[in-house]
Amino acid sequence: MKTEQNDRDRELERMLRALDPGRDDDTYWPRFHRSVMGRALDELARRRVVADLTVADLVSSWGRTLVPTAAAAAVVAGFFLLRPEAAPADEALIAVEEALVEEGTSIPDLLRDEELPDGTGVVFASEIF
Repeated sequence: MKTEQNDRDRELERMLRALDPGRDDDTYWPRFHRSVMGRALDELARRRVVADLTVADLVSSWGRTLVPTAAAAAVVAGFFLLRPEAAPADEALIAVEEALVEEGTSIPDLLRDEELPDGTGVVFASEIF
């Protein structure tokens, strides 16, 4: 029984050794450790600063970025709203309802024609935004 357990442990060790990224590089694990500890140090320092942050500090930090961005967006929006119309005066805008009218009769009325075969139907959809 004991030898069976030892054989399984050796087999498992052999399989795990094949998965070890540091099996061919003796400096892998010390470099990995330094990298992880360096990142942890940076993150812990960042969290220490954030822990002392108040709501006023947070709003103030956002204000440094958001206020100039909002001002720039307002200037661009004002530019687009105040510029003269680019459409020529002789072109007229046509409403959807007007576009559905052909020669004085609406398209739905034309499609209700008695000459259409039975079972023929037309579906119109309308969305209001």
